[in-house]
Amino acid sequence: MNKIKKIIISIAISIITICCFHTNSFSWEVNKSYNISHGGYGDTIYCVEYLETSPVSDDYTVVSIIKFQGIEATDHLGKTLKSKENAKMAYILCQESDHGTGGSRNLQHAIWNYFKTWLDSVGELFHGISGSFADHDSFKSPYLKEGEDYKNGLAENLEINDKTKKDELTFKTREIDNKKYERIGPFNWEFPETLSSIQVHNESKENINGVKYSRFDGTEEKMYSSISEIKSGKNFYIWIPFSSKTQKITTITGQIYQNVKTVTLICLKNDKESYQNYITREDRRRDTSICRYRNIL
Repeated sequence: MNKIKKIIISIAISIITICCFHTNSFSWEVNKSYNISHGGYGDTIYCVEYLETSPVSDDYTVVSIIKFQGIEATDHLGKTLKSKENAKMAYILCQESDHGTGGSRNLQHAIWNYFKTWLDSVGELFHGISGSFADHDSFKSPYLKEGEDYKNGLAENLEINDKTKKDELTFKTREIDNKKYERIGPFNWEFPETLSSIQVHNESKENINGVKYSRFDGTEEKMYSSISEIKSGKNFYIWIPFSSKTQKITTITGQIYQNVKTVTLICLKNDKESYQNYITREDRRRDTSICRYRNIL
């Protein structure tokens, strides 16, 4: 275990950020024209200019394709912008269609109300789409308030910041249930959301099983029953079990997850520029987990 001490004392910090999600290929092509038979209001095509004429059938060109993932959105040329307005737009676009006869049309109303707001604040900064693509109207929809609550609840920064004072780390041999551990700490990390996991790897890059965690409440040391109990900005200790397989530690990794809405937006501009512009959507996922890692060493 002396080697563990030497490795920990010489810690060098590096941050690796990894987004964990699956990206589907787009089924629409930018700058390609499509004949769309809409018939007024369908259940897949949505108007973005209230009271503008909607032809039964006409040619439309895809001017932009934008993939939303929480507060991030990325267009077809790879430009990524972060904004909480992206999160609200994604929430609205992920809702079920209610276009049918006698339906409340909450989704269409939310789009008429909010799409132009999103466009003016962040959307027109993407390739292919301008502020003149849509108009605003003050329709009411429950999705507007729900989307506002959703965006306000998302952390903008998912990084784990290491605030550990390396020169104050201590190393103690401890025993629980007749099993010996090397207790290392205190560590101190700042993070949003909830810490989901910590992985400690040995020199063979194997995850060390049976690791425990503790904190001090005054002078009393208390064991954590779950990693989720570790609090941002609070000191904690890592207990590493003695094992013949572990001669040194190569990485200690913290991980957090955030559930977000993901959806792909396709912007369709009328080729004659005298009729309604449309949007459609693909790959709706109401709950997609993205994760961030903090690697030490």
